[in-house]
Amino acid sequence: FRNNLSGIQYGVAEIMDYPVIYDDQMFFSYDLTSSIPVLCIHETENNPYLNALFMSDSIFQITNSYERQLDYSTLSTYPVIILDGLSHISSGLREELTKVIQQGGNLILFPSGRPEMDSYDSFFQTINSPAFGNPDTTFLRVDYIATESPVLAEMFDRRSDGSVILPEHADLPGVFFHFPVIRKNQSGIEELLSLQNGQPFLFSLPVGKGFVYVFTTPLDLTKTNFPKHLLFVPVLFQIALNSQHLQPIYYYSGMDDPIIFGKDSTSEKSLYKIRKNDSDFEMIPEKCQKNGHFCLFPHGQIQESGLYHIDNEYITMHGLGFNYHRNESDLTFETIQTLEEMLEKIHMNHYEILKDTPASLTTEIIRLQHGTPLWKLFLIISLTFFAFEIIAILLFRKRS
Repeated sequence: FRNNLSGIQYGVAEIMDYPVIYDDQMFFSYDLTSSIPVLCIHETENNPYLNALFMSDSIFQITNSYERQLDYSTLSTYPVIILDGLSHISSGLREELTKVIQQGGNLILFPSGRPEMDSYDSFFQTINSPAFGNPDTTFLRVDYIATESPVLAEMFDRRSDGSVILPEHADLPGVFFHFPVIRKNQSGIEELLSLQNGQPFLFSLPVGKGFVYVFTTPLDLTKTNFPKHLLFVPVLFQIALNSQHLQPIYYYSGMDDPIIFGKDSTSEKSLYKIRKNDSDFEMIPEKCQKNGHFCLFPHGQIQESGLYHIDNEYITMHGLGFNYHRNESDLTFETIQTLEEMLEKIHMNHYEILKDTPASLTTEIIRLQHGTPLWKLFLIISLTFFAFEIIAILLFRKRS
């Protein structure tokens, strides 16, 4: 199906499972944004490859700005910011970018071919990132892709066992110029694409609630063929799409796990309530920050499956779907010895445990209700006696 409107979406998946009519519905909810704003900051001119990429899909809304004309107050409105070939990262831009990233923003950095290293080093030091070394002009190809990374995992087809299907001898991007990375025991860094010499082509690192994605080569055809490579579109798209915090489409009733959101822009005194759609039920969850995310804890107070929503001062913020836990379908059996001990404890003297036999369950139940039918046995005995009688008569006639 296709959603034609943005906003909170509610849904119910239902099966007809008569006569087992219990819990045949699955409730779910998710949010759809109309577009993802992307800000590209350039030094002298717009990048044609970034324009062609983000203008080709209506889900992205790209804004180009020159560094000298940038309005710092608007940076927080963009979940994705791209630094494209800036030779100098000013102290003011460095501070504002750091604030935005720590509050949940995402930054993609393409370096300049001739960067002012002191400004880059200051920025990398501020976000605790590895710094750039002297440029390397050796031609190298990308030879490693982090296919299991949450950022890139959705790019690839997979086999039934979950392994990624990659073509043999794939033509991966090449570089004619890149900056080696100097590591200084930074933690949380993930190499998404690596070169043949073991140096990263693209790496990411968490900064507060957000992420920074650093390319080690400029977005320039004289330095790399990446802008015209097949990987260019899915890699940039996946990074931009991952800037949106994705919530589970449903939760389990009675749970004590948190409902996690990427960002809370409301005041600390704001009161949140979880209400059930088309019902008078409401509860006030615990609100807190956990691992850089805004969380609500229902503490097991939601016991009934259905569609719910989160209100903040009578404004609906998010939709929720709650379902009964799958533990109800856990087919765990007791042993015969345990069953007998349980029956003895409650003084149950007249019982019979059906053991595994070739006969069907229906046959066993009929046997218990009506007993063992003996007519077949009597018929066989009667026929046997008739046979003996006939044989005896024939023998008697021969002798006489």
